[in-house]
Amino acid sequence: MCNRRSVLYGMFGIALLIGLSELVGKLLEKPVQEQVTVDYVKSADALAERGDRNGAIAQYKLAILRGSAPTQAYGNLANVYLSSGDFLNALNNLDNGIEVAHRQSDPFESQLKVNRINVLRNLKQDELERSPALKDYVCLHNFYVVAASAKGDGEPELSKVRSVFPNAEIGEPHPAPIAPIIAEAFLTCDQAQHVVNIAEYNLKTHPFIERWYVCDSHCPSTKAATRNEH
Repeated sequence: MCNRRSVLYGMFGIALLIGLSELVGKLLEKPVQEQVTVDYVKSADALAERGDRNGAIAQYKLAILRGSAPTQAYGNLANVYLSSGDFLNALNNLDNGIEVAHRQSDPFESQLKVNRINVLRNLKQDELERSPALKDYVCLHNFYVVAASAKGDGEPELSKVRSVFPNAEIGEPHPAPIAPIIAEAFLTCDQAQHVVNIAEYNLKTHPFIERWYVCDSHCPSTKAATRNEH
């Protein structure tokens, strides 16, 4: 009887050790995978600094393909494309990074959105004409939403809009001295209409949609005038 009890205790102990081993393995697995991915990103950063564009692009893509890639990889990859004037690939990677960051509730989403807006707002007409695909992208994402308007420095109105849209900014006064508070910019028509609905519900204002560049694309409630004519 004693021997049988000892055997049972021994088997229970072995099972417990195996269970603990598997649990520890699972807990360690994800950090190890993430560390490997981060190493790929650091390697790509080093290649980019040395001017090895193709090597850096390959390493960033490898980091992304391995899964659990930090959204920083998308942003850095976009910068490599930007450095060579490849705006479309840069924008596509920023879009991918924003999507992943949003899904993972990554605060880096805000910075990626700012980077994307900076790329789009500084494009020139000749750059669009040289790349029909880039022009198609821009015209598809050509809308911005004015959520409110302000006089003076506009800080009280801007703070209110930013409570709902963190990347909101004050646009150029038009007509002076009334300045638009832009909730979000460079959206598709569907995205812009969604932002309008959110602004109406949360801010109790009368938002409307405008176009940034001269394009044939239109969106309901879009004003005839465009924000930029270049």
